[in-house]
Amino acid sequence: MARCDVSIVTTTLNCEKSIPKLLASVRELKKALAPDLSVEWVVSAGASRDRTTEMLSEASDVVDRLVVKKDKSAPEGLNNAIREASGYRVVVLNADDWPEINGWLDAKPALRMRDSTVLFGSVFYHYSSARKVLRLSKPEDLRKNMTVWHVAMFVPMAFLTELGMLSTAYRYAPDYDLALKLFVRGYPFKVIDSPTCNVSAGGVTDIHWIRALGEVKRVKETVGRRGLVLSTFEYAKAVCSHGLSKAAHKLGLGGVVEMVKGRKLLS
Repeated sequence: MARCDVSIVTTTLNCEKSIPKLLASVRELKKALAPDLSVEWVVSAGASRDRTTEMLSEASDVVDRLVVKKDKSAPEGLNNAIREASGYRVVVLNADDWPEINGWLDAKPALRMRDSTVLFGSVFYHYSSARKVLRLSKPEDLRKNMTVWHVAMFVPMAFLTELGMLSTAYRYAPDYDLALKLFVRGYPFKVIDSPTCNVSAGGVTDIHWIRALGEVKRVKETVGRRGLVLSTFEYAKAVCSHGLSKAAHKLGLGGVVEMVKGRKLLS
């Protein structure tokens, strides 16, 4: 029996610069949702060499469980946190991101329902130029690409247990592996209209985007049965698209890129 409605899980490694903002954002979220929605935060501290673990251990008012265990990758660290979680649903929060409280408040009725349904939310994506864009989740297109956001993907714990948690075979695309498995195996899902998380550009996947796209290709072939020829074509197309997009943003043409992709810059 789940002891709370939602478990937020985070894995950290040498994150002392982002920890104060992270702690403040989760503290504010839990305060805003109580007592209508019960939320716990489970953090895996990994093997940080800075003050990350110390800062987290001193924040027992907001960190419900702190897992201090060396891990080999972010997926393994998240799995360590998930095993200690007690929520009906689980959602990931990256150490450099923060919750969108209004979105959580809008989604509260859906999050309170224990109806064996995956909930896909949207995100605000923040560029280094201080601009943000609303990026929607489109689970119906998952066979083609990663069209949902793992930080806005609320997965019932029972589903994670059935699927064996996050795959540690992928460093950059375990979220796509999980999302595509949920989709192709017919797990029921709903889309939350409101954005539930703020995502900062420049994360590990953004830095190593070519490797990440290579892992996406592998997931398509193994889980999605996409086929080598089609997945290779889509990989080449994605590399060109991402490369052009990144170049355009560096030149200050990000608004044009987002408009072409059907998105709107909000600031």
